[in-house]
Amino acid sequence: MCGQTLQRGQAMVETLIVMFVTLILLFGIIQFGLFYNAKTVLNYAAFEAARAGSLNYGSPQAINYALARSLAALESSSGTSQYERYLNSQTKYLDRIDAGDSICVERINPPVSSPHWQPSAEADGYFSRYIPNDHLRYRSAQIKQGMSIQEANLLKIRVTYCHAIIVPFYATIIKRLMLASAIDEDPDPLPDYVAPNVGQFAAQCYQNDSVPIEAQAIMRMQTPVRDYSFTADCS
Repeated sequence: MCGQTLQRGQAMVETLIVMFVTLILLFGIIQFGLFYNAKTVLNYAAFEAARAGSLNYGSPQAINYALARSLAALESSSGTSQYERYLNSQTKYLDRIDAGDSICVERINPPVSSPHWQPSAEADGYFSRYIPNDHLRYRSAQIKQGMSIQEANLLKIRVTYCHAIIVPFYATIIKRLMLASAIDEDPDPLPDYVAPNVGQFAAQCYQNDSVPIEAQAIMRMQTPVRDYSFTADCS
């Protein structure tokens, strides 16, 4: 009888320990499900943005508008009608793209250093060069600095989107794992753990309780690409 008395409460302690671990795993499944959904939407949005750019001389304005239009599905906004809510959400994402602190767009190809850029007679304050797009089938495929003019007419963009972490605990956990500054300030750091090197944009995402998600898209230009200015680095 005395032995049975000493065993009382054991199941409660074990349940509390297992419950905490189970909740962490359950919340993780929910959060990574949200990440997967955001990645799927971002892949489609990047494709739509590249398509819009290919039809509009590689214009950042066209790319950003198409990107915001597709990303609007990720977050709802207030409004009296479904259409108004969609427009408000699209405007919100356009503002975030313009701010550049949570959504970043890079043009990977054609690079600024491509030898196929030519001076443009239509140059204005936004561009001064272009890459010819006509009769590509009959143009020389000679390689210059590792690239032919046909390859230079492939528009490739990379979009980095900071997706908010909404599940409890995980913002703190991910921040501790990914930021060296968080490890330095941690009163109980993980032994021998070294945080990965992340760029300025990614570090800002983690600091704001978000995770950077990337998507790339490539599309053949349907118009002559112009050397509009893009963000140099979104890492």
